Amino acid sequence: MNATSSTVKPMFVYRQGKLRFYYQDGSTVDIVEGDSTGLNDNSWHHVAVTSNGSSWAIYLDGSAETLTATAGSNSGNWVGDISAGTLTNTEIGASRRNAILGGSNFAVGGIDEVAVWDSALTAAQITNIYKGESNGGSGGTNGTPGNLLTFNPKAWWTMGDGVEAGSGTTVYDMSGNSNNMTIVNATGGTNTAGADWDEDTP
Repeated sequence: MNATSSTVKPMFVYRQGKLRFYYQDGSTVDIVEGDSTGLNDNSWHHVAVTSNGSSWAIYLDGSAETLTATAGSNSGNWVGDISAGTLTNTEIGASRRNAILGGSNFAVGGIDEVAVWDSALTAAQITNIYKGESNGGSGGTNGTPGNLLTFNPKAWWTMGDGVEAGSGTTVYDMSGNSNNMTIVNATGGTNTAGADWDEDTP
């Protein structure tokens, strides 16, 4: 996500098999990196990032990562910290530069079950989501997507499992808030835009 006028970019990347969270606002850059390695293993992983207003936390497959600031600090800055009116677009799987429609620097890999909240989830809730449970659940199967509506997301894109059913260029917001997305530059699948969001392997 970023704003074309102020160059704001909160985003996930992975570098040399580690997770990173990158936040840039103008000339200020903060990057934190998790301690788990080997994430370029051609397997699905569940990732969540939260902010309590003063620092970020990253969860990998339901467990908290130990974070190291590799640039700037663990500031906890979030989209809500961006000046009003400067955030104009959101990209998933790409960074947006200037006024380039559809983003640039596209991610290589599979993306599934993306959701956004307007308050921080607890560690227990993130574990429940990873296990495919409802909010307050106690069982579940690790890595199996569940119904996120009990967690009240502001947006939830199931990437082909929703009403788009793997076809068309629109990924519908299943939260009921109508934050629909348009597929751009996806390749290698059965979706009419070239994306098979239901693949079992990335």
